[in-house]
Amino acid sequence: MSWIYKGGYYMNIIVIIVVGIIIVALFFLGLIESKQKAKERAAEIDVNYNEYHMTVIERIRYSLMAGLFLFLVGYLFYRSIILALAVSLLGLAYPTVKRKQLMEKRKSKLQLEFKDALAVIYTSISAGTSPTNAVIGAKDELERLYFEGDHDIIKEFDRMRQKIQFNEKVEDVLRNFSDRSGLEDVANFTDVFVMSMNTGGKQAEIIKSTINTIVEKIEIKREIEVMVAEKKFEAKVMNVMPFLIMGGLSLSAGDYMDPLFTNIMGRVVITVVLILLGIAYLVSQKIMRIEV
Repeated sequence: MSWIYKGGYYMNIIVIIVVGIIIVALFFLGLIESKQKAKERAAEIDVNYNEYHMTVIERIRYSLMAGLFLFLVGYLFYRSIILALAVSLLGLAYPTVKRKQLMEKRKSKLQLEFKDALAVIYTSISAGTSPTNAVIGAKDELERLYFEGDHDIIKEFDRMRQKIQFNEKVEDVLRNFSDRSGLEDVANFTDVFVMSMNTGGKQAEIIKSTINTIVEKIEIKREIEVMVAEKKFEAKVMNVMPFLIMGGLSLSAGDYMDPLFTNIMGRVVITVVLILLGIAYLVSQKIMRIEV
């Protein structure tokens, strides 16, 4: 007889109810968080992209998400509410991991948008506009390019234009953006832009050449990411398979799996398996992280 029907019927009902409540809570927390983040992003000035500040609601939501997943994993592998709850406590550390992921995602999006900004600047310089005026006018062209949605690069070039119009030096404005972005491509462009200001008539050609190099590098990185996207999906499937196999065996061959859950040695084996699965996940993530 399957383990689902062995004396744990009411416990399974309780688990299902608790999981349902948590899922509903996550849904409403997500709605509240999206509204709160929209207000915060609208008020952001001189964003430091090397940091990501999570709201309390975000921390609660991500902790609940991770805790729920780990609870289900713990319950699947240990068949014990107490042990599953103990495993779920590890979810409290997830917001720290997620914060780094969100920061990297935002920087990656900014890098792609910066590539488009460079293309706009290149076009303006090719049309005879001075490099400084090309930076000032980039915001309007970017708004035409991104006619909807929330884009950090538009806000950044809007702030640049305002600062330059208030007599701040363009090199200082670009340096400020470079420091806050934490992107090597922005730093390289800024360095070349500043150094080229002393080259007279060659400034435009130097900047155009630099833009070509940076854009090519970003495009190569994107091509590599597309190439490995299938492998990343395969890695995700491989990471999920052990849990599907465990669940399938528990449902179809409960008696066969019982020895793993009814003695200490069996639970030691299960614990070792979970640790190895965790290590395999971390290794797969590291392998798939490619720097150009």
